[in-house]
Order: sequence, then C-alpha cells, then structure tokens
Amino acid sequence: MMGNWHRGTSLSKTRPRPTRSRPTRLRAAATPARGGREGYAERTLLLFQGLARHCLARRISSPEAERLLRRVLVHALRRQLMQGSAGHIAPPNVRIARLSGVHRNFVALILAEPACVTSPPRGAGPGRRLQRSAPR
Repeated sequence: MMGNWHRGTSLSKTRPRPTRSRPTRLRAAATPARGGREGYAERTLLLFQGLARHCLARRISSPEAERLLRRVLVHALRRQLMQGSAGHIAPPNVRIARLSGVHRNFVALILAEPACVTSPPRGAGPGRRLQRSAPR
C-alpha cells in the first residue's frame, strides 16, 4: 500500500490525466512526410522509381539490380567506416553485415571482388544479342 498511497483518495481524482500529444497513425499517414526518417523514405522511393525505369530500359532484371545495389551498399559502407576510424583500419565483415543487413558470408564474397563494375564482353551490351557462330 505504500507505493499506491494516492489510490482511492481525492488526489487521484484531481490530478489531470496526461493527454496524448503525438498525432494518431491515421493523421500521420494522411499528411505528407517532409522531414526526418519519413522524408528520407519518400526521397529514396523517388530515387528507386527512377532507378527502376533505368533498369527496365536497359533490361536489367530484378535479381541483377539487387546484387548491384547490395554490392554498392557494402563497398560504400566499408569506405565510410574506414574513413571514420582513426587509422583507416578496415572494419570486420560482421560489422558491415550488421549495419547493412547483408549476410556476413555475402559480405565476405562481395569484398573479395573489386569495387568497380567490370565491363560486359564486346557486343553484349543491353538490348543486343550475341551473334552465334554458324554450325559446323
């Protein structure tokens, strides 16, 4: 009874209840988000829509686009973590995996390759088919 000394007394009836100052989910969803995390999500969505149009125009499939995005994200995060460290020491793969959301085994495979994108073979550009040699 010591912790609830005001229960059942007039003090509990006179104390105003705290009001909820945050908007409800319905009002928050109805208003366009302009700042904070929601604003970044909107701008990222617009960026990805442009990227999707770019990939469709060049016939890049969804798995290929996902692999490229994962690769770019892992290499960019590694560069950022190296710049933030005192001696520009490479961060462990586990830390990169945890921050990026990419599995640590895939992080190791991605970092084993160079950061640049290799060019496709000659004549194998987007929208072109490779010429087959005549049967012998």
